Amino acid sequence: MHLGKKVNSKSLIATAYDHLADVYASIAAVVGIGAALIGHKFNIEILSYGDVAAGILVAYFVIKLAYHMGKEAVDILMDKTVAPEKLQQYEKLVFSVPEVRRIDRIRAREHGHYVIVDIRVGIPAH
Repeated sequence: MHLGKKVNSKSLIATAYDHLADVYASIAAVVGIGAALIGHKFNIEILSYGDVAAGILVAYFVIKLAYHMGKEAVDILMDKTVAPEKLQQYEKLVFSVPEVRRIDRIRAREHGHYVIVDIRVGIPAH
């Protein structure tokens, strides 16, 4: 996860989330099955549902993860625009060029780990 965020790699981050979901599912399975076995051995009826409760909990986390990853994938595919703060940074960078008099239009979108910026500027005629 750390390396994926450091290099801004969506695939590394997605793989890290997948492994994290596996860890949570394994822990929930151990706890749920253990609770069910203890409930069966000591005749504690509520613990007999430990496996079912763990399954529901894992399903919730998997659905939450799928929503998060799906939303991010749709944002990438639909060329989601970058944050307004980033646009202001790009405007400052463009205005650092002495010949630029005005910005007529600026648009930026993420494309993988790149940011594509479309700018229309006004410059002197000469």
